[in-house]
Amino acid sequence: MPLMPKSRGRKKSKKGTRRRGPSPLSPLPSSVPHPAPPISELVEIVMRGDDALSEEDPFVVEMWASQMLGTFYKLPLPFQVRDEFERSLEASLLEAIDESEGENRLAILRALAAVAPAPIGPAAQARAVILSEEGVADPPWAHEIGRPEFVDAWMSEDPFGDQRGYFARFRYPGRAPHTVMGLYDVNLGGIVKDSFAAYTKRDLRSVPTREEMSYREIDPEAMAIEILAGIGTGDIYIDNDWTEDFRKTRALLAVRMSLLVDEEPRVLSAPDPVSDESRAELIEEFTRSEHATGLEAEDPILHHIMVFRCDYSDGDPLRWSPIAVELFMVDFLPRKATLDAIEIRNLPTVLKAWVEFALVKRGLERRWVDETQAAVDRWTTEFRKEVTNPDSFGPAKAIGQAMMADGIDINDRRSVDGWMEEFNRRPSEERGEFPRDR
Repeated sequence: MPLMPKSRGRKKSKKGTRRRGPSPLSPLPSSVPHPAPPISELVEIVMRGDDALSEEDPFVVEMWASQMLGTFYKLPLPFQVRDEFERSLEASLLEAIDESEGENRLAILRALAAVAPAPIGPAAQARAVILSEEGVADPPWAHEIGRPEFVDAWMSEDPFGDQRGYFARFRYPGRAPHTVMGLYDVNLGGIVKDSFAAYTKRDLRSVPTREEMSYREIDPEAMAIEILAGIGTGDIYIDNDWTEDFRKTRALLAVRMSLLVDEEPRVLSAPDPVSDESRAELIEEFTRSEHATGLEAEDPILHHIMVFRCDYSDGDPLRWSPIAVELFMVDFLPRKATLDAIEIRNLPTVLKAWVEFALVKRGLERRWVDETQAAVDRWTTEFRKEVTNPDSFGPAKAIGQAMMADGIDINDRRSVDGWMEEFNRRPSEERGEFPRDR
């Protein structure tokens, strides 16, 4: 069982089909041939829980409920179809359970009450109470499900700080500890993209990994707050690189983390934004260093580097990795930045110098510096292609390019406002095609 996923970043794809980062604004095309599954299929899946529900181990039952819920998490449907399906899920599911004459009705409701988020979980609990008061016998695990004892927690981190694996162990009385893990991905917007829950025979910190990982103990509540925030952030996206294991264990991971958070959880302080003064001081330090021979503080490429890391990422201009390089060169710059021919030519050189400066300042070993600089070389060809490809432009960049093509000085507010007024008066068919935000 791996401690971290197979890739530190986004899924690799063939040249020309590189996938962008997640977007909560761009729904799947309505032409996608995926009708919503009929509710009858959902009911059939739920009612097939006889084997798991007859278990005496509450953890096995929780896993069944979580996997069942995960089956219907972020289905590959057009946005409107998915939204309607998810809104009808609670009523349809609970109504079907109410109408069922199966002997496991109460067991299903108890399992959903222990794992499912609102509104399904509380509604299932209310119905379970009614059945119990009517004399329906509870399953053997009903008195303890959802209330395991917390054992310990720790975290792992890759050398670049791209991802943090949060691990927590819990134990039901008389049973072996089980482990839940949530993988927090910094580069993908601070989401939890992978997770697992399982009985483990030994401490996972002793299991060899494909990458060098650092481990340390973690405050349980701080861990839980970050994981719950990462799950919530991911939930706003229409699509993302979630693993199948995450879908299956998402509900259980969330409910376990909720056990570690007080009713009024403390708010983790976010890092202060990097001020203009701090950015200027860091750039000045860089240009005076041995890594920046011949470079000047006014170089616009350094401005783009700062904007990307400080305003569109996790706020640390010194945290670089091969994945961060990829996101900067072939995602951020093509969408957001307008570079002239000289800047396009010089960017790989400047970026490699900054990467060396940043990672040496952070204290990373030379091999990690070399690996990150190699990523600059690896993405240079695609960067130079995409940064001038109108299909890759974001809306602000596309409009800026159109202004400059019309001879507008984009630094002249009056000229820009006049151009925009004239543009907005044009009929829609004369405005051209500008991309939606990506």
